[in-house]
Amino acid sequence: MTLLTDQVAPVHGSSDERGPRRTHVDYLVVAIVVTTVVWVALFVARVHAHQTNVDDYAYAGVARSLIWDGNFVHSFLHTGAISPLVPAVAAVGADFGGVYGAISVELPFLLLLVAGSYLLARLWLAPPAAMVAALAVALNEDVSGYAVMLHFAVPTAAALVWAFYAYARSRQFREWRWSLLFGVAIAAMLLSRSMAIVYAIPLVAVVG
Repeated sequence: MTLLTDQVAPVHGSSDERGPRRTHVDYLVVAIVVTTVVWVALFVARVHAHQTNVDDYAYAGVARSLIWDGNFVHSFLHTGAISPLVPAVAAVGADFGGVYGAISVELPFLLLLVAGSYLLARLWLAPPAAMVAALAVALNEDVSGYAVMLHFAVPTAAALVWAFYAYARSRQFREWRWSLLFGVAIAAMLLSRSMAIVYAIPLVAVVG
């Protein structure tokens, strides 16, 4: 009996284990692809409409200065009222593609927000429902609108969502990898907007 039991026991990496995980990944991929297609359509429409605004030019100007001032670290630490995360990530795009090249960095931040929202929702919901929740976040009019601007809103939201998810997975900071990710997300959030410290208050309440 022992031999028979050993023979039919599933092995690590078998199709029985890969099935649910593959389904989980498929729903996340669908959410990311749909979000990307919608963002590209909105971005192209905005380029053709020439709808740049003050925020776009302000952030793009700071982004260029990070490259051309000759001292990236000093410029990064002295961006004034504009927090340095978004201009730093947009610096290369701004240098090569101007304002619209800088705006293109918003897509990775948006996809981070979608992935974080999906994974956070998966803590309580099945994969299809988590995908719907992630798409509801990504396709929200305010989120999609800010995602085609050079703005701090989407990066800040993405960092905050990942901070919540990392804390939930850290088992109250017992898992060091998730605890480290929590710290990185909090640092990114604090660097994304000058008043981002206010956003940490709800998270502190949850941790407490």
